Amino acid sequence: MKTAFYIMPFLVLLFVLSCKNPPTPINRIREELNIKEQSELIKDIPERMKDTSSLFYSKLFNKWEKTLGVPSLENGIDGFQIRIWEGEEDNTGKLFILDYSSDLWASKGYLYKYLSTDETLPDSLDGKPIALKEPKSGWNTFVNKILDKGILRLKDYKTIPNYFMATDAELLRVEIASNRYYRSYELPMVYHQNNKLEDAKKMVEILELIKKDFPQFSSEN
Repeated sequence: MKTAFYIMPFLVLLFVLSCKNPPTPINRIREELNIKEQSELIKDIPERMKDTSSLFYSKLFNKWEKTLGVPSLENGIDGFQIRIWEGEEDNTGKLFILDYSSDLWASKGYLYKYLSTDETLPDSLDGKPIALKEPKSGWNTFVNKILDKGILRLKDYKTIPNYFMATDAELLRVEIASNRYYRSYELPMVYHQNNKLEDAKKMVEILELIKKDFPQFSSEN
């Protein structure tokens, strides 16, 4: 009985300490993505995006990046970054960037509109950057919330049965990059899924978290 009496407070102390020191967001990310030092690039993208001859998924998107003034993530980056491209119905869109480098979190936003130089496809973006302040809930809380929603592992719409699509669907593209790692997936027309599809529902909740924590970003639109 005396042994149990002395052991119990020790176990309680361990439990309290573990609750006070949860994994940091960046350690959660590294563990979930299994990011390690490696020589070869891991690229996790839908099959339709692997066709380098595809105008829409290769040349067109690369031109969007260049005209907006953001570098490509496809070959990995130092640190860690998430980008969320959200197209709107009125031929405009938003880009939210969450970046981790030099042990610091930072964010940046862009508002843009689509331009067409040949009067067919919107092959360029005209946009402006928006400096975002620290999230209202704090960096660790905000990043943990979107990780809890599964932003790193949500599925691409092509793999989701009964996903509703239209020919003029609004873009919703997520890019995730670290050193020698790149992942991309899309959930277009995400607000039109009527909360029936779990991945779409989680993505909408992530977008709502961004608008709540960065009101200056959503109010600019």
